[in-house]
Amino acid sequence: MSFFTDRDRTIYAAPSGRKYDPVDLYHRLEAASGGHLNAHLERWWGEDVGDGERAAAALELAKVARTAFGFKPFDAPDGTLDADVLDALYHFLRYREGKG
Repeated sequence: MSFFTDRDRTIYAAPSGRKYDPVDLYHRLEAASGGHLNAHLERWWGEDVGDGERAAAALELAKVARTAFGFKPFDAPDGTLDADVLDALYHFLRYREGKG
């Protein structure tokens, strides 16, 4: 017996508690990255990537995820740290792995 409807199972709940349509969120990530999401991820997580390149990828991914998730800039009232933005991205990507 499940407490969740079929529709509930298709909704992604972020660590913040905010809910997203996972297909829409993935498309927002792809669009915000200019179609280069996987390339940025490879630079962020790659084994043969230097610290400078990894840092540049993290900054780019934070911008991409901030746009896709709708997070406010850090310096805005109730803004979000880049670390929290990247954590949300990581959480979503792990969620997608489990659904794939």
